[in-house]
Amino acid sequence: MVGEDRNYGRVSRGVTGRRVWQARRSRRAVALLAPVAPIKPRGSPLGSCTFLLIFVSGISIASSPSASCSPAAAVELEPPFLPIASMELWGKSGITPRCLEGLVRRGLLRPLSAIQEWLLPGDEAEPAPPEGYVVSFAIFHERGFAIPAHRFLRGLLDYYDVELQHLTPNGVQHMAAFVALCEGFLGIDPHFDLWRYFFTISLSKRRVGGKEVNVPMGCASIHLRHTRSRDYPLMRLATSNKGWHSQWFYVRDDPSATLPKYTGRLIEEAPESWTWGVQLKDKKHLADLLAGLQALKERGVKGAGIIGAYHARRVAPLMARALPLYRMMPGMSFEGTVLVDEALPYSEVAQRVKEVTEPTKDSAGDILDIVYLVPGHPPMRPEPGFFEFVSLISP
Repeated sequence: MVGEDRNYGRVSRGVTGRRVWQARRSRRAVALLAPVAPIKPRGSPLGSCTFLLIFVSGISIASSPSASCSPAAAVELEPPFLPIASMELWGKSGITPRCLEGLVRRGLLRPLSAIQEWLLPGDEAEPAPPEGYVVSFAIFHERGFAIPAHRFLRGLLDYYDVELQHLTPNGVQHMAAFVALCEGFLGIDPHFDLWRYFFTISLSKRRVGGKEVNVPMGCASIHLRHTRSRDYPLMRLATSNKGWHSQWFYVRDDPSATLPKYTGRLIEEAPESWTWGVQLKDKKHLADLLAGLQALKERGVKGAGIIGAYHARRVAPLMARALPLYRMMPGMSFEGTVLVDEALPYSEVAQRVKEVTEPTKDSAGDILDIVYLVPGHPPMRPEPGFFEFVSLISP
């Protein structure tokens, strides 16, 4: 197939099928080009075939269907990882009405109404959520989680066979930033195989009296694979979130987007599937996306800019939304997409980024101030000046 776009370049005749990515600044609407590998509920084939349609100025090219990615066939394993985490046993919650009302004012939690979107725990020493509620933590909402839960989050919880309380603050932040990276900078829905390519999960335990004991919350530690971190936008998340586990409360689940019910179970051994990655033979299907990520990195995309961008939009990436980030055009209604409509001052955006990332130091060792907009960082789609990817087929 041969075609030409005067603005974006030439689609030359494909012989080997290898795609060359070019990133260029654009003020035009999203025209993206990437495979979609949706997460499916347990029991359904994660490896069902999907087709890639590439659109370049009205020219569409259909790729071959992706091969099966059954977990049983995955061969890529990750070495053991010892995460930095604050893990404790349950105790009476320290959450207060003032804290939850503060989350509401900041646009991070739904306002309380007659249906009681959230509840304060009583004097119970460990969670006992009423029917229809799950256990959450204040810090999870600061990291990008909200109800109703995004399909990608629900899919990952199902795939890893964990409940919400098993996650860590940094794990929630990694998922939120990944969703924002896919939607806001690659222009696609969250991509399951791309996630597995970069991320793995390890079981964290607490050492008590020289012995390791299982913990009921914060035990499933999501982190970048060591061998892949250089290929991912720089993501320096906070190494300490001390005290987060004591700020638990109940949130009403959404019947149309249900999370796993709280059971209080301990995860005593990490399932082997936690370390599975993308099959070696299937990595070639990620080549376009990896090249796109490299182009974004070269143009300055990094964690602080990604996190700041979705806060500036007042979006909780892990919430099921009416619009993905790449469709948030000026003048559109954002009902069902954001929890509040008011603009967030850049100073507050910078503060939120500061709370979730490690300090950056200059060559003299002095801590640099975090500012937003992040200098030199490309804007998020569909803002003017975002980087658009054009896929060309080279001989």
